[in-house]
Amino acid sequence: MLAKAPDRMTEVRAPIIVVINTRQADGTVTPMQWIEECDWKACAIIFRLHELDHLGQARKTLRRLDD
Repeated sequence: MLAKAPDRMTEVRAPIIVVINTRQADGTVTPMQWIEECDWKACAIIFRLHELDHLGQARKTLRRLDD
């Protein structure tokens, strides 16, 4: 659906705070964050990936409960 939609339906941008966990050389995990001005298509993709990440976390938790 996104591939068929035009990239420039609107010039509107929304600021999104992006946070990712990064593994440091010593093995610790540190959050890295920045603000990205995203168009509507980027927002749709980011929200989809965010939901898939939560789904993966839920599945991982459910597998642990089965053990």
